[in-house]
Amino acid sequence: VSPTSYEEEVVNIADASSGDDVMREISIRAAVQLGYKKVVEILIEDLSSKSEDLRILAYGGLRAIFADSPPDFDPSANPKTQKKALDRVAAWARVKS
Repeated sequence: VSPTSYEEEVVNIADASSGDDVMREISIRAAVQLGYKKVVEILIEDLSSKSEDLRILAYGGLRAIFADSPPDFDPSANPKTQKKALDRVAAWARVKS
């Protein structure tokens, strides 16, 4: 089995577990620790999650995957009040990946 298929499997698990915050967190943590950049879109999606824990994980995950820091974003704040910051972080992450 190639390393790419492991990466895809971990990212697929994260994607498929959108209704299960615990499983999503576990799979995202695995992808981030392994440096799998394919998880970036899921991290961007989770920046606007209802779950503060997932927002914190998403922003921290982007910081961990890329060498430089993303634009400022407060994952503890309500995502509805952070639309501009979220858009800046998403654009930055897409350019980096």
